[in-house]
Amino acid sequence: MPGTVKEIGDIFYNCWALENVTLSEGCAIIGDDAFSLCPALEKLVLPSTIQQIKSAKCFDSVQSPDVIALSPENNFYEMREDCLFERETSRLVLAFDANIPEATKIIGEHSFWRVSLGEELIIPGEVTMIEESAFHCTDTTKTIFLPDSVQRIAQGAFYVVEGTTFLCEAAACPANWHKEFLFPYDGT
Repeated sequence: MPGTVKEIGDIFYNCWALENVTLSEGCAIIGDDAFSLCPALEKLVLPSTIQQIKSAKCFDSVQSPDVIALSPENNFYEMREDCLFERETSRLVLAFDANIPEATKIIGEHSFWRVSLGEELIIPGEVTMIEESAFHCTDTTKTIFLPDSVQRIAQGAFYVVEGTTFLCEAAACPANWHKEFLFPYDGT
């Protein structure tokens, strides 16, 4: 890819034959669906100049952290415990399994897009915010534990199957937990 390209929009969206991509130094922004629906993608090399990943959905076909090769000189993002993070905020951008590293402060929008969580999910005690559609999962998670450190949960943060039990450490629901943090909202 030429070094003059500063932003990757949805140019590779639904490109079933795409296997390897190396973004050149100088590229700064990855669009919402840039590599979405690219099931043959085996290697994606991200340069040190990436400053913004608009949505984790752009990686919806990436099934393993081994596919992403992020430059260690990148000042904005880093791979940590097989997850992609924003360095400055400890915001989890992309996860590949139900492991949430202890140092996570924010669970980002779509970060667990189609990730199987297993029967039980424990949110670490360092997490303070869970963004919209963070857990857009398709499995049968039975229990999710929310520590009292979580001060904000966005609308639709959890898209889980009916019957999931939430165990909340907080004595009362914090004011910044959106009443419709579950999707579909059941009215209670």
